[in-house]
Amino acid sequence: MVLGAVLALLHAVRQARRSDTPAALYAFVGIFLYGLVMDVSSYYSVGNFWHGEFSVMLVWNRLPLYIAMLYPALIYHCYMTMRRYDLSPFDEAVAVAVYSGILYMVFDNLGPALNWWIWDRQHPASQPLLANVPLTSYHWLFLFNGALAYCLRRFVWDALARGQTRRARLGTLALPLLTIVFGSLLFVPYNLFAFVFQGTLRVSVLIH
Repeated sequence: MVLGAVLALLHAVRQARRSDTPAALYAFVGIFLYGLVMDVSSYYSVGNFWHGEFSVMLVWNRLPLYIAMLYPALIYHCYMTMRRYDLSPFDEAVAVAVYSGILYMVFDNLGPALNWWIWDRQHPASQPLLANVPLTSYHWLFLFNGALAYCLRRFVWDALARGQTRRARLGTLALPLLTIVFGSLLFVPYNLFAFVFQGTLRVSVLIH
């Protein structure tokens, strides 16, 4: 993960020099900030998983360094790959979500099996479980990575293309908040489905 993040940074610097625009660097910074905010906030809001202890731990021994590097190591490369095709913002967001989601599914299933982290299998947010992973984890990654890609394109990349450097800088700093708000809105249908599903399941259990 650290190597992947370093390669992402080197690519961003090289791309900025070649294109004479800081768009790739802003993308790297925005994705890195989003990862930090997303993970740290989840420790104090969801609380249905715990990371194992690794050689370098941050945030009072809760955040492994490799997790902080995961976002630029994975999402940056996926985003920059899809940027090559010059898709519409919506199509680009869907493509990034699918591409990064499929890649992350391998890591998501491998982690619990190797005790890199542990899910609280009784926590409501962990239901329903699919093998080693809560369905919410898959759903969250697809929707939030799509939201991240869309916000990055609209508020950073397109702003720089129009010469709005100040707006692009603000968009980069605000990217974590923009992604969380947009991603949470996209998550509403799933939450409604989960609420109905769990209610139906309780009724079924009571009847039987």
